[in-house]
Amino acid sequence: MISQTIGFFRDTRVKWFKPKSKDKSLDEKTRNWYSVVEKALKVFVNASYGVTGAQHFELFCMPAAESVTAYGRHAIKQTKAKSEDMGIRVLYGDTDSVFLDNPSKAQQEELVKWSREELGIDLEVEKTYKYVALSDRKKNYIGVYKDGRVDVKGLSGKKRNTPDFVQEAFRDMLEVLSRVDSPEGFEEAKDEIREIVNCVIDKLEGKAEPYAPEELAFRMQITKPLSSYGTDVQHVRAGKMLVEWTKDPKRVPPGTIIEFIKTKDKEGILPVEMAKERQYFIDKDHYIGILRSVFEQVLDSVGLDFDEFLGFTTLDQFF
Repeated sequence: MISQTIGFFRDTRVKWFKPKSKDKSLDEKTRNWYSVVEKALKVFVNASYGVTGAQHFELFCMPAAESVTAYGRHAIKQTKAKSEDMGIRVLYGDTDSVFLDNPSKAQQEELVKWSREELGIDLEVEKTYKYVALSDRKKNYIGVYKDGRVDVKGLSGKKRNTPDFVQEAFRDMLEVLSRVDSPEGFEEAKDEIREIVNCVIDKLEGKAEPYAPEELAFRMQITKPLSSYGTDVQHVRAGKMLVEWTKDPKRVPPGTIIEFIKTKDKEGILPVEMAKERQYFIDKDHYIGILRSVFEQVLDSVGLDFDEFLGFTTLDQFF
């Protein structure tokens, strides 16, 4: 029963909603609707492993959960082996996909036919990149389409609470990668990325014109009255500092987006409004840590080491 139900949702997603979400004959609003439903069905199907392996689920069945991952591993291994037998170089494989190095149209069709007959799985060409940079970390990679669009998987640089200076540097890096068209261009791109990261670190360390408070700000929302919070988490403390500074008890109502920076003092934070009016020293190490968390996975994909930008020498540099 579980197999048939999940299979129904899978087939409905793959054979109806997903193609419709990409159908250019439909208007954008309709395509977006199909896309939302398609993604919702994907979440449902992907969750089938977790729920069947959860003891509190009414239909808990560990063999069923284990069979999901076992069948997936088998399909990936068989597809990899078949591709290699056909003379196709396999770059990477993960969960439900394989990355193949420039297979011909005939090879693609043969592989799709084989998969349907031998595995009972309908393979499809989902994405075609002009190049891909793979990370040693699982599920992290950068793919660049022929039109220059950059597809970043498993990497974060666009979260709302990520400071603007990090987001801007991240966008600059993606712009550099989007222009790469050759191995030589890739090496040039690495030099440009080095320059981007070095420029950011110089500003954080005071070796260049520093960032404005707004560029360093973390942004978090106050969702209830300040007095209702049981603990003084960072944005709540910043809100209380604003109330005390302005002497206005209504200064920070629920729904307010608090902007604050990380500082090297007893409080550890400072609202942006207050930072514009007084001297402060940023918590350089914290900001470099944020920069590392966003960039390190990307740098790993393109063969760079974040520690090099901090003056550390890695063993790889000796070989």
